[in-house]
Amino acid sequence: MIQVIFGKELAQASFLRGHYNFELQRMWVNVPYISDENYAASEFNQPNHGPIWSQIEADFSYAAANLPSSRGGSYSEPGRPIKSAAKAYLGKSFNFIKVNGQKLLLSARSCY
Repeated sequence: MIQVIFGKELAQASFLRGHYNFELQRMWVNVPYISDENYAASEFNQPNHGPIWSQIEADFSYAAANLPSSRGGSYSEPGRPIKSAAKAYLGKSFNFIKVNGQKLLLSARSCY
């Protein structure tokens, strides 16, 4: 029900959380991740269990699926993210992900 009413707003929030977590992960590698469940339970003191690329990928994937394709109508304010921005960030995050020492460049190409 909430996702139906606040679909664009949740997608924008997901995009912003992905953006800020992307910058944190890129700069400091092992950063703590506060999930929705931890936030709801007010558990903010989280250990860092390693890279959080999968959570960043999930945020950008959700944003790309739920953001509008272009600005217009009630979504015409400058600075609001759109679908192509989320896909660009998703591709950019794939360039930083490594699995067994190999970069996932094939996954980045499959975004578009």
